[in-house]
Amino acid sequence: MEMDHQHKAISEIIQTTDYEYIGCFIPRDELLSRIAGIERSPLASPVLNTHITVAYQPDQVNKKLFGTIIDFVVDGYGNDGENEGLLVHLSSKNEELNEMIRRIPRPHITLTVSKTGEAVNTRFLDFHPVYPVKMSGIFGGCAYTGTIVLEP
Repeated sequence: MEMDHQHKAISEIIQTTDYEYIGCFIPRDELLSRIAGIERSPLASPVLNTHITVAYQPDQVNKKLFGTIIDFVVDGYGNDGENEGLLVHLSSKNEELNEMIRRIPRPHITLTVSKTGEAVNTRFLDFHPVYPVKMSGIFGGCAYTGTIVLEP
């Protein structure tokens, strides 16, 4: 019986996922307002669910972390004609989130892509430095249905 109770407690905290990705979500209008001082060359297709991917197609998700604030600094801009994006550096007061953040190869936000561009390639941009912009977002997940979930 005790083992069943422990198994149930673990399954409530760490669940297999129906999420395409988990990350830090930022309202697009707020982001665009805050980076208005950056000279940009937007491409054909804007990314509407503005986010910083923490994990793509994760095996497990701790949904209790959803809703946690993540602070970040925008400090780079890049555009190669296929992808337009921002280089960012993140931090959280939650150590579990910080551990996930440390595993992101190159944290970024995709702003727009060309008709043939793919958001996943934004991380390969040659970002040039910009005046740092401090912001925050909310940790959550994007389900395969496209629904954004920001609450536990």
